Amino acid sequence: MMQLKDIARVALILLSCCPVLSIGQEDNSNFEKEKSAAVEDLRNYTRQDTSRVNALLRVCRTATFLKERQAVAGYRDEAMLLSRRLNYTRGLAICYLSFGNYYKSAFNYPLAFIYYDSVLGVVKQSGGTELLEQKSVAYERKGMMYHSQENYYPALDCYFEALKSMTNKSGGNEARIYSFITDAYVGLRNFDKAVEYATKNLAMLESDSNALNHASTIFSLVNSYLGKNDIQAAEKYLDRLTSYMPDARETQVNFGYYLKKGTIHYMRGNYENAFAYYQLANKYAISGGFYNETGIFPGILFRRYSLKVSVDQM
Repeated sequence: MMQLKDIARVALILLSCCPVLSIGQEDNSNFEKEKSAAVEDLRNYTRQDTSRVNALLRVCRTATFLKERQAVAGYRDEAMLLSRRLNYTRGLAICYLSFGNYYKSAFNYPLAFIYYDSVLGVVKQSGGTELLEQKSVAYERKGMMYHSQENYYPALDCYFEALKSMTNKSGGNEARIYSFITDAYVGLRNFDKAVEYATKNLAMLESDSNALNHASTIFSLVNSYLGKNDIQAAEKYLDRLTSYMPDARETQVNFGYYLKKGTIHYMRGNYENAFAYYQLANKYAISGGFYNETGIFPGILFRRYSLKVSVDQM
């Protein structure tokens, strides 16, 4: 169905921000505070040894968005040079990962792939288990890039490898990858598999009664059922979020909820209601600061508006 491809792509953008959907704006003040503290700590490590490498990498880890990653470039470069000089395996793996993250944020995927593969090469050469976390993250990020290019099979291979190597499954880490797997199966139109993984994912999270905390998983399950044309099941799961909507803080959740609510009405032929929900989704896309980033939503809204007008004129 023509809307599912758009929704799956929007979902990947939202999911890649964090384990649980949250406001999609950069908190630059928080970055500056954390970076300053890490830089101050770095002053305690003047010797050219592995402790300084680790301190440099702590500065790098304060960055999340592209501009922030650019702001710590000098620390990343120094950490790489020193790690190579010391033949510090852990430092090299994390440096390669940091460079990969930078180029991924800059949408320079060819270079990002090279650096993530370098992480995997270092991990393989080390032969130990102390770098499994870096291995898992490298596979996950490779999967996300394949996914964004609609190369779903290699994306799935990477996601499953990421799960195998994952050492910390708390904090939504495992749930996030399960959501990516679900959305990849949606992209492949294998909706039975999508429902299977989305259901497993939701079962892992249901000890938390606050549905907002696993909204991304609910959205994945809704997408899967919409793909199966099981509108009733999709609505049943989406309704778990209804009592929270709109939430004063969770802008992206509001966007996803109203987008999917509009899609459900659209699939039922309730075009007037569908358009009203798409307008609400548009409102939160703009206020969340990711309206232009997706490059998808304006086209969705235009098609729905055109359809509404054509229906009104019948």
